Amino acid sequence: MKLRNEEDQAAFLNEVEIWHKLYHPHVVQLFGACNIGKPFFVCECAGCGQLDNYLRYHPDELWGKLYEAALGLRYLHAKRVIHEDLKCNNILVGNDGYAKLTDFGLSRLKSTKKGCKKVRMEGTCKKKLYVGAIRWKAPEVLLGEKSTFASDIYSFGMCILEAVSGKYPWGMTLDSVVKYFVLKQRRIPQGPSQCTEEVYNLVQQMCQFDPKERIGINEVIDILKSLR
Repeated sequence: MKLRNEEDQAAFLNEVEIWHKLYHPHVVQLFGACNIGKPFFVCECAGCGQLDNYLRYHPDELWGKLYEAALGLRYLHAKRVIHEDLKCNNILVGNDGYAKLTDFGLSRLKSTKKGCKKVRMEGTCKKKLYVGAIRWKAPEVLLGEKSTFASDIYSFGMCILEAVSGKYPWGMTLDSVVKYFVLKQRRIPQGPSQCTEEVYNLVQQMCQFDPKERIGINEVIDILKSLR
């Protein structure tokens, strides 16, 4: 890792500040970090790799791993942390066999008062908002609003579609077309052939256009638990 400017430095420190406070079996544990010279993190080894790759070889563990990831997300939200960058390559499977959330580079701490504590520099937030992850983003985030817990729920719904299908949400559709479908037509991707009506109904409830209409993480966990 190379920090090229103050924004990169702020991003690194933001990730450390959030990550070092988290301790849960379904969150990759951070043991330490150094920002002198070539910066680095020392964290738990997730030797089984990314969830999307793992499921190619262990498809029978799909619902168990998504359930575990949801437990990790509930923990983050209980700690007032908004992940902001949920996708299957940010869910790892550890050496202990558990699914674990990782990559807190875009995460924020939601204050107990109205609004959010902005730990990261504003310029870094803007630079990274759309890079590579637009198809997992909630519509309000695409419109420039701050992410919320409900935005994480939407993104996790896209993770479910990704895990079930083995493909990115919206496949290879151009980002501009994805934005049109999401913002103008208020659509989500069609359910893949592997997706049952029950599962697609869950995703629809998680990915309502209006954040207030999305179901909460506890309901998501209950449904995923029943699917294991």
